[in-house]
Amino acid sequence: TPIWQARIDRDPAVFQRLVKWYPLGRVGEPDDIANATMFLASDQASWITGAVLPVDGGLLAGNYRMTRELLAEAGNEKLDS
Repeated sequence: TPIWQARIDRDPAVFQRLVKWYPLGRVGEPDDIANATMFLASDQASWITGAVLPVDGGLLAGNYRMTRELLAEAGNEKLDS
């Protein structure tokens, strides 16, 4: 996407650093979002209502490593509970 392209232009190795945080071992592509959207719009999802479907490669599913690294980068080694 244009936003990510601007980031890549500034820091070409950004995805190599981010991929370690994703349990699926890769950074998502626009097609990953499109596929989930197409599924939810399809007849196969006709019984799904009022649900949240995270399409994030597992990134926000309690990613302790990411949290620790971001806190360390920000100069705060202590995890708040």
